[in-house]
Amino acid sequence: MGLGYYFFHWIGSVEVWNDACPGCIAHWQLWVERGPAPIPRKYVITSKTMAAAPQYTLRIKSWDTDTPPDAKSFAFAPPQGRSRSNSTHWLMSANCRPRQER
Repeated sequence: MGLGYYFFHWIGSVEVWNDACPGCIAHWQLWVERGPAPIPRKYVITSKTMAAAPQYTLRIKSWDTDTPPDAKSFAFAPPQGRSRSNSTHWLMSANCRPRQER
């Protein structure tokens, strides 16, 4: 990803690498399994704008890599009267950039 600094850890019996990306609104962390199947294993988002910095954590314990996903699973179907929006512009404002690799 190249957004932050890489560290190696263990989640249960799975060796993973960790990348962190500090932002102005939220701090993002991602743990990905090392090896031939780089599967996301943990994801943490920490709010930087709310008191007590609440976090959302997702841990993935099993992932079926043998069954190909149905293309319909990734199709965008907005509700009637709505359309797709690009809501990520606030992440990269001039005063809010991810840390550069050293």
